[in-house]
Amino acid sequence: MKNRLLKIIKIGKKEYMENLLNKGELYLNTAKYYRKHENEQIGDSHENDFLIRHGKISIKINDEYIYLYNKHRPIAFSNPNDNKNLYCTYGVFTGNFVKKEHYMLHEIPNYLIKEFGGTIVCIINPIEFFKRIEVAVKEKGLETQIGHVEYYNEDTYDGDLTIFNKRKQFSHQNEVRIAINNENDAPIKLNIGSINDIALILDNKMLKHEFENGEKYIINPIYNK
Repeated sequence: MKNRLLKIIKIGKKEYMENLLNKGELYLNTAKYYRKHENEQIGDSHENDFLIRHGKISIKINDEYIYLYNKHRPIAFSNPNDNKNLYCTYGVFTGNFVKKEHYMLHEIPNYLIKEFGGTIVCIINPIEFFKRIEVAVKEKGLETQIGHVEYYNEDTYDGDLTIFNKRKQFSHQNEVRIAINNENDAPIKLNIGSINDIALILDNKMLKHEFENGEKYIINPIYNK
């Protein structure tokens, strides 16, 4: 089976997750906020880097070349235009599941649940969720991009980066993110209305998804490890 996005998960404090579910409130912080955040799960000092290079690099300044070189680590360049707001979610893909005797199982790690706030909202219809976000963003006169984050090995990768690239050490987050182009260096709040019809809170319970061919996929949040 093709690696399909089944659901998306948002983890946060109970108050905020209830507001997401009942009011459709989304809070999108800036790329700069995440780059400076001290929590190792939430923050990433290389958020919004646009280039990574290995070996010697030359930079031309006033008709003279300055050479940069670090033989132990690659050199990463931060994007000078931090005009992005981000909404970060955990993507549940068919490829994330482990085959059991009668079903496929995916467990959401306890440490992620704890680090991100303790309450899980599961969006069971991601496509409709994205459509509502795009409408709300368009009403603000802004543009949005939605995609799955691709993870790279900073010890071997050499080349351009986008807002949908992160270092391999974050790959356990399975991130699907929404990025909004915003000239103002400030958070954005979106209101898309109640999503009770396409989402639910996972409170110590498993969620089952069954395909037409009878295959069963079970999502199990681990709260007590």
